[in-house]
Amino acid sequence: MTRHIRIGARRGFTLIEILVVIVIIGVLATMGVSKYTEFTTDSRRSTCISNQTSVDKGVGVWESQKVAITKASKVTMKFNGGGDITATSGTIPSQLNTNAPTTTAKDNNNRAIAAYIRDDNVFMCPEHASQNGGIGAVSRSGTDLYMWVSDVNSAVALNNNRRGVVCLQWGGTESLTTKVGPDGTDKTSHH
Repeated sequence: MTRHIRIGARRGFTLIEILVVIVIIGVLATMGVSKYTEFTTDSRRSTCISNQTSVDKGVGVWESQKVAITKASKVTMKFNGGGDITATSGTIPSQLNTNAPTTTAKDNNNRAIAAYIRDDNVFMCPEHASQNGGIGAVSRSGTDLYMWVSDVNSAVALNNNRRGVVCLQWGGTESLTTKVGPDGTDKTSHH
């Protein structure tokens, strides 16, 4: 018996075939990375919006148990990453006057709203944490991250509402007349 051997039988892939596969994998990887980046940005934006809602509800609960904050003038409260009220302006109820003396840590006016929220992570903007190496790497007492506003004039930054919370990190500004997101446009704003 004789054996027939096929001449020219393929034993592997050609260089062209390998290059085509590498190019296809590269294109798919590029699309995947851009979608992943978009997904993480959207996730941080959604978390920040949720945090803003929680801060606003915390103020509402405080008002229902203490005294309503008047809408007669522009009222603002700034919160740092630890939930402390770092600055106030407008007609603020004396219970929220951060300069008022307190007798115990429980009565600390700087933490009056945070006491109703009970989760200090709510006061941490996820974009700020992401840019600075995570929540554990950020000083909670330093930067002002959220600003609660009650204004008789509708504020563009609050989607033309009269009350609400603005993320100072994403907007990079305390102006209530503009909406700016992390890319410098209003496309990614989430006030």
